[in-house]
Amino acid sequence: MDYLEVTIQTASEGIEAVASALTAGGFDSLVVEDQAEYETFLEENRAYWDYIDEEFQQELQNLSRIKLYLEVDGTEEKQLQKLDKVLTALKNRSKGKKLGTLEVSSTLLPETNWEESWKDSYPPQEVGERLVVVPCWNPEANGRIPVILDPGLTFGTGAHPSTQMVMETM
Repeated sequence: MDYLEVTIQTASEGIEAVASALTAGGFDSLVVEDQAEYETFLEENRAYWDYIDEEFQQELQNLSRIKLYLEVDGTEEKQLQKLDKVLTALKNRSKGKKLGTLEVSSTLLPETNWEESWKDSYPPQEVGERLVVVPCWNPEANGRIPVILDPGLTFGTGAHPSTQMVMETM
């Protein structure tokens, strides 16, 4: 089934109010993306992290938005009108509060085989001059010595710097 990904731009200070209004309006399964929330999480859990994804951190720079997903089943236009009413009512009763722009945008997400699509996130990892870490479903080594992995929670992907250093030393 296709989905419509609806994004609402807000401000960190307005996340809670907007999320509450959406939930009260019948919208659920919200995804909050907020730089301030991410930085708070990192600060509170500093002892557990040995690696911070700086690229992801850059993507979150000045970001504060809420996403929700609507099934494309013929009712999405009605749902978008309902969303507009919820946001208009929120604006009217929240004068002076920092809610952000509340600009709404949407993107069509075609049906995806989620059980298999995660594999696209694990391309071959070249290590040193001779090795390449490849996932077991795509053992193409392109002239390098393959190290074949089944990426997962136990071993990972071979992308971590400490793993690569050990492999280069070997």
